[in-house]
Amino acid sequence: MKKFLLFILIQVMVISFVGCGSSDNNEAILNYVKSEVANSLKKPDTATFCDDEEFIIKELESGKFYVTGYCEGENSYGAMVGNGFNIIVSEDDTGEYSSTDVSFFSANEWKTKRDLENARMEKENNGEELLTGDKLDSQLRSQDYYIDSTKIEREEDLYLATGDMIEAVIKNNSDKTIKNAIVAFVGWDANGYPVRIKGTVDITDGSYTKEVSYSGINLEPNKTYGKDSGYEIEESLNIKTIKAIVVSVETSNGDKWENPYYVDFVEAYDNKKIN
Repeated sequence: MKKFLLFILIQVMVISFVGCGSSDNNEAILNYVKSEVANSLKKPDTATFCDDEEFIIKELESGKFYVTGYCEGENSYGAMVGNGFNIIVSEDDTGEYSSTDVSFFSANEWKTKRDLENARMEKENNGEELLTGDKLDSQLRSQDYYIDSTKIEREEDLYLATGDMIEAVIKNNSDKTIKNAIVAFVGWDANGYPVRIKGTVDITDGSYTKEVSYSGINLEPNKTYGKDSGYEIEESLNIKTIKAIVVSVETSNGDKWENPYYVDFVEAYDNKKIN
């Protein structure tokens, strides 16, 4: 019988972004986005948005843009509620806009998106190259805290599970005890296409990069943690391949470490097809 431990989900969908187009074009896109998002709220006239410079825009292909931002508005009870949002905007040959795939997420997820984008921009401004492939994997395995192995467990092999389970084994190669850690997963189907990872208790539509909290693990130096335990996901996802990274660590003496290559990992694998 396999041991099953359901980690606490941190509902984070992380996506890589770059700037796009001229400032005039961006302004027109943002005006359209604000109108569309406001109209999706319970009370559109109460909508307020983050500053324009805080929006993140990525040109997916010619005339198609991925936009993320932050909005506050009144809910059905009259309370102001803030959420991040993503929206896909398309521009036709006449300059008219249309949109699809609007989704909302928590304010904490919005902060994570901004932090990752700021980290990417800082590396770019410093002339640092983002690592990919074998170079990235090699760099991650040389760190004090890294993922030693990953595995997908199927529901039929698990005890009292309602879905499959993704497993990541953390190796502590430092001289400190890890109290808490955050691990991020990405996954693909049998054809190498990215899959939104959705937990069995996840109230969102899932995300391409899923952060999971490993709390109170008390992982001592030169030991591993996570074998035969993991995060339960919906069986219908049909994930065949996964990768994982240690995002951050808190040690027993209160020291905190954040992985400087997390942004590289997200840029390399988030919503990206693999061969």
